[in-house]
Parts: sequence; C-alpha cells; structure tokens
Amino acid sequence: MMALEAIKVISGAGAALEGRLLIHDGLAAETRTVRIGADPGCVVCRGQRG
Repeated sequence: MMALEAIKVISGAGAALEGRLLIHDGLAAETRTVRIGADPGCVVCRGQRG
C-alpha cells in the first residue's frame, strides 16, 4: 500500500492520503482512514497540513 501511495504522489494520479492515516485490521478485514493534523512544532511540515 505504501508503494501505491508513493506512485500516486509522484505521478499525480488519484488522491493521496495526505493528512490522513490509513489503518488496516487484517484480522477483522477492515480498513479505515483517520484525519491527522500536522504538529506546529515539527521542523519538516511546520503545520502545513491539518
């Protein structure tokens, strides 16, 4: 799944999971996404997403 996300970001195809976390429960065969905010103190994202 991570490789497919990388391809989407590089090629610009589809909607990437930016600002979201994909959670897959293989035991229950469930997948869900959760919105996450950027940490304002992070030196990499500096609160750009959220």
